[in-house]
Amino acid sequence: MSKEKNKRQWDSQKDKVNARRRDILPELKYYVFAHYSRKEVPICAWCDVVDIDMLCLDHIKDNGKEDRELRGHSLRLYKALVEDIALGQAPDDY
Repeated sequence: MSKEKNKRQWDSQKDKVNARRRDILPELKYYVFAHYSRKEVPICAWCDVVDIDMLCLDHIKDNGKEDRELRGHSLRLYKALVEDIALGQAPDDY
């Protein structure tokens, strides 16, 4: 497929794709943060903030770059973590 054809295809689909990302990302984030939180709801480990938009993952082994190369970031990262959690293989270094 040519670059121009790919661009036209993306241009025709990007609004739909971005809308889907906006819909699914908060659900994935909630699931992942609930798993890694010390309580049943997503909560900051340091200051007890519960606003999901303010929470972020932290790599406690300082291996974020390697993890992003392996799992991706944002939506891809959360999808991979949800899959790992469902399989009982969630990494413990977040």
